[in-house]
Amino acid sequence: MPAASVSAYPPRPYRVTDLELLHRTIDAFPLATLVTAVDGEILVTHVPLILERSRGELGALVGHVDRNNPQSRVLDGASVVAVFHGPDTYISPTVYATSQLPTFNYVTVHVRGTAAVMATEDQLRDSLVRMADRLEEGTERFVLAETDPRVPPLLPHIVGFEIEIASIDGRFKLGQEKGEADRTRAGRRLLENTPPSVRGLVTEILDLG
Repeated sequence: MPAASVSAYPPRPYRVTDLELLHRTIDAFPLATLVTAVDGEILVTHVPLILERSRGELGALVGHVDRNNPQSRVLDGASVVAVFHGPDTYISPTVYATSQLPTFNYVTVHVRGTAAVMATEDQLRDSLVRMADRLEEGTERFVLAETDPRVPPLLPHIVGFEIEIASIDGRFKLGQEKGEADRTRAGRRLLENTPPSVRGLVTEILDLG
């Protein structure tokens, strides 16, 4: 499986390149901050993106934005950055076993690629069905049918897009430079701020330190 990208920053202890782990993190925390910079104009939207693992070497992301969103007019062919935010928390010095200063720990995944706007309403409708299926949880899951009559009136008002991932890197700041006891204590504090449904994954991440 191809490795994720490695950049000069952040420091090496905080960089994660395990592609499967990064994919799982995206799946667990799908709400992304989508950033474009076109002709000097920087636009930012918070939008759920679903991962298609089988697309390309590193996968692809699929999402949609409101057609009234200015970012929708510059997406096609634009270079984009999508930042996925996992759990984060302030770490007070009172958490540690040794004398430390305050800090903030977090889990993020940065994805870069080129956006392509969906050409047909069929593609857009299919992406909505797939997104609902991917994001629904629990035993009483809502199923968005392709024939749902509420969908066709919605389609002219949204813009669907795909991003083939060109690079992906994890930035997991978890006290890797500290001793084992302090890393464990900080990890427990981070878990307290993690939704129960994804604590298993975050526990795995913390063990990487």
